[in-house]
Amino acid sequence: MKHQSFFAAALGVLAFYSMPHLNAASVTLGGPLPTARTATLASAQAGAGNSGTGSGNATAAVVSSLFGAPYTERGDVAGGSGGPGSYANGLLTVQVLTGSWGSKGPLTGNWAISAPFWASYPNAAISMHVGNGGGEPDHFIWKITPGAQTGTWSYNGTGLGGGGLSNLKLYSNGTGPPPPPPGVPDGGTTLVSLGIALLGLGSMRRLFATKA
Repeated sequence: MKHQSFFAAALGVLAFYSMPHLNAASVTLGGPLPTARTATLASAQAGAGNSGTGSGNATAAVVSSLFGAPYTERGDVAGGSGGPGSYANGLLTVQVLTGSWGSKGPLTGNWAISAPFWASYPNAAISMHVGNGGGEPDHFIWKITPGAQTGTWSYNGTGLGGGGLSNLKLYSNGTGPPPPPPGVPDGGTTLVSLGIALLGLGSMRRLFATKA
C-alpha cells in the first residue's frame, strides 16, 4: 500500500510539471469609458491601441511595426452576431462567455492557441477589431507571453457610436528551431537521463520498503 502511495504521489508531481500553466498577467488598452473604448487581454506582455498605427482592422504589417519584427497572420476568428459559445479559425479559438459578437459590450470570454503553435513560433500577438467610427480605438493589439496557450479577454464600447466587436486575430513571428536530421543520434543523453531517473525511483522504493 505504501509503495502504491509513493508512486501515485510521484506521478502527480510529474503531471503537474507537464501541464501548460496560464500566465494571468493582463494588459488593458483604450479607455477610459465613456470617452473611449476599452479592452483587456490576459497572458499578455504589452499592447497598443490604434493611435499612430492607422484606423480600421489590424494587419500583420501593423503588428510588425509595433513589436519590431515580421509577423504573419495565423487565425482570424469572426463570430458575426453569435452569442455565447466557441469560435475557431486557424490556430486560434475564441470563446464568448457574456455578450455577443457585433455588440458594443460589455463582452467577456476566453482565448486559446493550439498547442502546435509554440513548437513552431517563438512569439505571438493577438488583435481585436471593433466597428469603425463613432469612437476610438478601432483595434487593440497585444503581445502574448511566450508559451501561454490560454487567457481571458473583455471589451466594452458602450456609450459610443459604432464599435461592435468584429474579430480577433492571431499572429506569429519567426520560426522555431529546426528538428534534428533523421537518424542522427543524440549522443545517448536521453537514455542516460532515463536511466538516472529509474535508478532514483528504485532507490526510493527500496528506502520505503526498508522502513515498512
